[in-house]
Amino acid sequence: MINIQTLKPKSEEERKIFKPINQKQSNFMYSLKTHLLLSGAVRASKTFLGCWKGLMLNLKYPGNRGLICRKANASLPESTLLTLFTQVLPTSWIVKHNQSLGIITHLTPVKGVLSTISYGGLDRKAGQETPSKIGSTTYGWIFGDEITEFDKGDYEMLVTRLNYQIPRYTKEQNDLIPRQIFGATNPDAPTHWVYKFFFECTGEEKKERDVFLMTPYENIYLPRSYIKSLETTLAGVNKERLLFGKWVSAEGTIYKAFDVRKHVVDTSKLLINNLGQLEITTYKRVIFAADANFPLPRAGLLIGIRGDGSVDIIDEFYKENSQVKQLGEWVQTWALKLQRGIQGYHDPSAADNIDELNNMQNIICDKANNAVSAGIEEVTRYLENDLIRVNQTCVNLIRELQSYIWVKNSNPQIPKKENDHAVDALRYGLLSIKSMPAGSRGRCIM
Repeated sequence: MINIQTLKPKSEEERKIFKPINQKQSNFMYSLKTHLLLSGAVRASKTFLGCWKGLMLNLKYPGNRGLICRKANASLPESTLLTLFTQVLPTSWIVKHNQSLGIITHLTPVKGVLSTISYGGLDRKAGQETPSKIGSTTYGWIFGDEITEFDKGDYEMLVTRLNYQIPRYTKEQNDLIPRQIFGATNPDAPTHWVYKFFFECTGEEKKERDVFLMTPYENIYLPRSYIKSLETTLAGVNKERLLFGKWVSAEGTIYKAFDVRKHVVDTSKLLINNLGQLEITTYKRVIFAADANFPLPRAGLLIGIRGDGSVDIIDEFYKENSQVKQLGEWVQTWALKLQRGIQGYHDPSAADNIDELNNMQNIICDKANNAVSAGIEEVTRYLENDLIRVNQTCVNLIRELQSYIWVKNSNPQIPKKENDHAVDALRYGLLSIKSMPAGSRGRCIM
């Protein structure tokens, strides 16, 4: 980490150095992935975090060049730039501010080496392919505020500008410096391109994309009275999106009781010790549940059952074009960590998959109870009674819990067969727990 004390701002009040207030903020600030999304409700500090991430990249790599943008240039001064100047960038660090060009030049920890922050909208004049403010300039990082206002083409154009080479570094050094584009937004519908890009990516794409879900409940600086006003004045889909941070359609959400602020937790809050190892003795049982979807994503969940009957979703398997063997190997990896076999419940429509899993060492697999209505009721019961916690790393399950909807105008109600792989596995697991034989603990490794 750099020593920002060397910047010597004018006053202690002016030097507002950012310190993450929770693990989620820390994970965002130090993520090295190329594409990052701050997704959350109003007043969840998304713009603040985006501005600080950009500034820190400029300070960590002196001579760097970044861009802050919104869809419309006119919306910048009273929103993103206001946050940048009043909460993030001390005026004593600013060497030059060319407002006509939208370029801020500021100090870095290296004497005589300056970094820049450009800003502008993605407005295009008639016949233009590229916004005037962007031109042919390249950047080391880009922060797009209210990114759901962007067209997918806007985002793709910005990605092509993400290749700035800092002159003071060698090519080899430049190759090691992260080039990142990060966006902040309130949630929209699950049909939005942003949702599809960040939440529905798989394979190699997923390795370079990350999502950070935030709510105003995590902003410790907001007065309780403000939170209370949101709780009482917002309703319907606006409450789901702007208070709870859910990507939901205007109607038809099945798991309305799912609440990111209550049901999604950091790994450290699960029953895992400081070494990242599962404290198996604290769980009454650990099972897996899985859905078969070849060639669509095959989904599996590792579920810890506590003595009071509540559960932790510890980990997920979620992969397109995967054979059941890969699911079994994931279960076996956990079996080795737990030093015991694991019992599980699999989609009963794939009997051959169940047979193959039972032929693998340290796995016992039974047919899951796949009753749809009863399963949805059981998942809802766990959610409504706060009997379930989901590890924040289970991003596909979190996404599906927010986007699983009923077929419009169906009577009786029928779930839409989309975004249902991980939630189906959850349904199998929770409904099958009821029928587990008492004392069943699976084959032992030791």
